[in-house]
Amino acid sequence: MNAFLDSPVRDVGPKSHRRVFHDNEAISKITMFNAEMGMATMLHKILDENKDLQNLMRMMMVSDLFGKR
Repeated sequence: MNAFLDSPVRDVGPKSHRRVFHDNEAISKITMFNAEMGMATMLHKILDENKDLQNLMRMMMVSDLFGKR
């Protein structure tokens, strides 16, 4: 889902790609067909809009990876 949502990057660039698939209408349509994908899409949008939360999630993932060794 993340690759799909970010696929316009190739055509419009990293800043403008959020104009496509990153709106509430697109999220609603995706959710109608698959609730799990809709939730993934909403999380993707939230993380794109909140760099502090995105960094926290990355730190938690790294911490989890090293904690399992």
